[in-house]
Order: sequence, then C-alpha cells, then structure tokens
Amino acid sequence: MGGSPVVAAGRTAEILSYQPGQVLKLYREGMPRGMAEEEYQISLKVYNTGVTTPQPVRLAEHGSRFGVVYELASGITMLQSISVNPDILHEEAARMARLHLELHARDIQGLPEQKTVLKNRIQHAPSLGEEEKERIVDYLM
Repeated sequence: MGGSPVVAAGRTAEILSYQPGQVLKLYREGMPRGMAEEEYQISLKVYNTGVTTPQPVRLAEHGSRFGVVYELASGITMLQSISVNPDILHEEAARMARLHLELHARDIQGLPEQKTVLKNRIQHAPSLGEEEKERIVDYLM
C-alpha cells in the first residue's frame, strides 16, 4: 500500500486508490478503530436499503491505521462540478437535498442516534477543553 495514490483527503481520513475498482478510506493516525467499524456497519446498512451509494467491501488495517474498502464510484464530486461551473451551485444544492431526503425517507434499523454520536465525538475531541465540551453537549441535548 506504500505507493497508493491519495485520491482525496480530509480532516480525519484519506481516500486511497486500492484494488482495481476499489478505494480505501483510511483514517488518520490516532483515529480509533471504532470509527472505521462504525462507518462500515452504517454504510453496509445504508447500502443494503438500496440507496445509491458505493458498496462497502470490508474493514481494513494498515499498520496502526484503520479504514473501510469501498467500491470505486465513478465521476466527479459535487464540489468539483461547482468549481468548474459555479452557475450550477443551486442545482447541485437541490440535488444534495434530494439525496438527503431519499436517505432520511428510509427506515434503516440499527443506526445510532445522531445526538448520541455527536455527544461522543464532542466528549472525545482532543482540541476542546472540558468546560467547552460540557457547554457544547448541554446545548446539543
């Protein structure tokens, strides 16, 4: 995996070219294995409802980093489309809203409560002080 090209990168993970027709979302050093496991389980449940989304293939481990192997989705991102043609911003925003509506219209059993997930992430955020965490969690709940 040493020479796998990075396809995209974010705050918590990188997307790497992997096997033919697959990518690996590899969480950054120090991110807990549980995040990858949770993402895999949720992604699998969502995929199994028929929502158009890349198929999660399996969990992966690379050294002390953890991730999820997905089937490769073709095309460009909405952000890339908007960057090429800013005039389509409203069209792409409407498309994102339709996708969210489609997802939220599904009855997907076994997904964690969003507030519980957010509370846990806030409580484990290394860049926040205890007082800040408490204030944010109180506001959330």
